[in-house]
Amino acid sequence: MSAYTVTVKGDTFTVFLQRRTGSSLTFLIDDREYTVSVDSTTRMSSKEVTVEHLPKQRAGGTSSSSKTALPPEVRAPLPGIISDIKVSEGDIVSAGATLVVIEAMKMENPIKAPTDLRVTKVHVNKGQEIAHGVPIVSVEQA
Repeated sequence: MSAYTVTVKGDTFTVFLQRRTGSSLTFLIDDREYTVSVDSTTRMSSKEVTVEHLPKQRAGGTSSSSKTALPPEVRAPLPGIISDIKVSEGDIVSAGATLVVIEAMKMENPIKAPTDLRVTKVHVNKGQEIAHGVPIVSVEQA
């Protein structure tokens, strides 16, 4: 899962890319899912993007935790080969720390922690070929 910091009219949000299905991207923003349709045949000339709210699909209803929900896994934002693993199970890392590096099209792409977290499981091995969206590491709030 990829995380992005997005600023809209002076307000900053952490946005998690949940999944890509065809021309639709689904994002998690403040524990709510939104989907955006993307037309890959044209360039986006407008700075305005319309989102459509999707109902949450979580078992057990709402959480009583006061912490912001952290997705349980960081997933591959692109296909490639794992060229380096910077964390191990049990590591506590700060927001922005590199978790793994994925080589794709002869470029190294560091996959960074979206927030302070603890790594609970590493799902990949160095040299492993991975597809878009596969779990890289499981995490929990630090």
